[in-house]
Formats: sequence, structure tokens, C-alpha cells
Amino acid sequence: QTQGSLRLGYRQDYGEFWLRYSFCADCVGKTTSNGRSDWERRELVLGFTPSPLTCTYDLSLSPLLGYDFLRQGVSRFGLELRYADCCFVWRLGYQEVRIAQHPDEIPSGKFTFGLEIR
Repeated sequence: QTQGSLRLGYRQDYGEFWLRYSFCADCVGKTTSNGRSDWERRELVLGFTPSPLTCTYDLSLSPLLGYDFLRQGVSRFGLELRYADCCFVWRLGYQEVRIAQHPDEIPSGKFTFGLEIR
């Protein structure tokens, strides 16, 4: 099994645009929908990570989009909303996995909620 990942980012004052390319050759432990072994995976994920919230009543969005080159389709997408008030940073997000890339992933959606103390 050979696997690796490469991440590149472009940072600005308002956040970082990034992309991550992941690959796996001779992978084991994953089967496709027709029951055959899935020997290769290649995925490119594009995303944006905003700068940390600094002001009270600040708002930010973090989108994410993945593409599977071998199956030629969107592998994942997601969006996270962050809101800062005087005491907390509230986080609400959703991620949908359309084409699983790891043996522990299943195609499904997931909501997340978080609360951080400032």
C-alpha cells in the first residue's frame, strides 16, 4: 500500500485558500458498490479557512469541496459558519461525504455544532 498527501495554501489577511491532493495505490479494506476491491483513490479537496474571529459580532464562512479523479465526481462538500459574540464563538457546520475515500468513511451527511470560549 502506497499513500500520500500534498497540501498547498495561499494565506491572506482575511484567511487561507488551500488545496489538498491525497492518493492511495494498492489500497486494501475498501470495496466499491459492485463488490470488487478498490485499489486506487485520488482526491483533490479545495477549501478556505478564514482568519480567527477578532471582533464581537464577527461572522465567517469556511467552504470545502472535494473531487474524486478516478470516479469523476464530487467526493465531499461542506460549509461551516462561525459567529462571535462577547463571550463565545458559535460554530455550525455540515459536511456531506458523497464518495468515501477511507475504509472508515461511509457516504452520508453530518451536522456539527461547537462552542468555544473567547
